[in-house]
Amino acid sequence: MTAWSHSALNQFETCPRQYYLLRVSKQAKDVKGEAALWGDAVHKHLEARAKNGTPLPSYLNYLNPIVERILASPGEKIVEHKITITHDYSPTSWFAKDAWCRSIIDLGVVGETSATLLDWKTGKRKPDSDQMALFAGMAFVEYPNVEVIDTGFVWIKDKKVDRDRFTRSDVAAIWGGFLPRIARLEHAFKTNNWPATPGGLCKKYCPVGKSLCPYWGG
Repeated sequence: MTAWSHSALNQFETCPRQYYLLRVSKQAKDVKGEAALWGDAVHKHLEARAKNGTPLPSYLNYLNPIVERILASPGEKIVEHKITITHDYSPTSWFAKDAWCRSIIDLGVVGETSATLLDWKTGKRKPDSDQMALFAGMAFVEYPNVEVIDTGFVWIKDKKVDRDRFTRSDVAAIWGGFLPRIARLEHAFKTNNWPATPGGLCKKYCPVGKSLCPYWGG
């Protein structure tokens, strides 16, 4: 099985066939639309602000206090930080052969026993405590001294922040929630079974094309 991420797992659960065509066989390619390209630009502006002090464009100025608060906090600052772990919950590198799960922290600060991790969200607001939990679970592996992690989703368009807090005592529950879902993904790889799941997204948002899926455009 290839390494998974939160977005990859969601894609598999939405439609195994789409996951297979985009991420396994790579017979289809997801071409970024205007919204995705705008999201990439926002991330680059915020990365440059955090790393180099580059001024934000005016439409993102309201995020300056959030960035400054992180940068002023004691501890190690992390920007677009990649975390990768193995199947036995040990740190490894992004492209390592034993990579099992990957996550990217957009902005954070890691202190002696606590950390704050933020994720810039440029789409429609949809609070997702699962992704926050995964960030925390990954970070508890990467930073064994940390006991408390505050996570936050910063919704750029809505100008809202969703927060959650996790402690090291939550680790078993975090992975306990993900493992049954990952087992289904592993089973799909073992059996090479990738059924299509027709739904509302087939009509406008599926990139696989009609030649690869009979439900496309339906």
